[in-house]
Amino acid sequence: PGQTHAGNQDAFLRKYDANGTELWTRQFGTGGMDVASQVAIDAGGNIVVAGYVEGALPGQTHAGHQDAFLRKYSP
Repeated sequence: PGQTHAGNQDAFLRKYDANGTELWTRQFGTGGMDVASQVAIDAGGNIVVAGYVEGALPGQTHAGHQDAFLRKYSP
């Protein structure tokens, strides 16, 4: 809810508080199939998500069939 569908299958990241209440959702992708496959928290508490896309993310150039991505979100 509240997110824009980019096409086919989008990737997303959702943050919950300790009570299980949704705090935010970030949905992103291209016109192709996009997959967020790894999530980690760094030493500063930032949320890092990695995966692949089958198109060009905004401001990026699509290099081939599946391009890797790495995104960081502040806590």
